[in-house]
Amino acid sequence: MSCETAIAMVFKLIQAAQRSWRRLDGTDCLPKVISGIKFRDGIEEQADPLSPPPEAAAAWAKSIIAMIQP
Repeated sequence: MSCETAIAMVFKLIQAAQRSWRRLDGTDCLPKVISGIKFRDGIEEQADPLSPPPEAAAAWAKSIIAMIQP
């Protein structure tokens, strides 16, 4: 089998498979997922207003480590 024949066969297989594909649900949520918003069971999780932002928690952890290390 030549390389061209193999490529043609793969192309035809992909075309056949593409007919049964379906569009993803929730495409309107994709920008939120990319920006880092968490979802659980398809529902957007609300941030806990009492918890510090991740940057503040990381800075706090670094300051504690700096105090512990000689």
